[in-house]
Amino acid sequence: TGTGTITDNDTPVVSIVGPALIHEAAGTATYTVTLSNPASTPVTVSYATANGTATAADFTAATGTLTFAPGVTSQTITVALADDTTFEGSETFTVNLSAPTGAAIDPVATAVTTEIVDDGRLLPNGTPSSDDTPSRARRSCSGRRSISRRAR
Repeated sequence: TGTGTITDNDTPVVSIVGPALIHEAAGTATYTVTLSNPASTPVTVSYATANGTATAADFTAATGTLTFAPGVTSQTITVALADDTTFEGSETFTVNLSAPTGAAIDPVATAVTTEIVDDGRLLPNGTPSSDDTPSRARRSCSGRRSISRRAR
């Protein structure tokens, strides 16, 4: 008879997915953090947003720690977006994972960068948006102002 040793090498791997592109009027962006397989002990991972070209005027910074109870393989992070009235180009921010315990972070999926599309622009799929495109004021012959929107 022989003796064998079984090594537990099924350490869960943590990854994150989320929107690459979102309209600012959506109100929130949701990211899903998953474990590659269930763990028998709690797993934690820290997360934090980071400014790209987007700043505190465009989204609410979020930081925290997710705790996966044994058997749980999915959790979400929600980041609030600001639907401002400033006409601006698209801007980006990133949600990063760090400091896992009881798991490793997938080196390919440690972060997600999201592009916030401004009102007044169409998403690539042609979805119309609410509009904070600046309007042009003109004076008519009567001295009254008339407002017209720029054609899209």
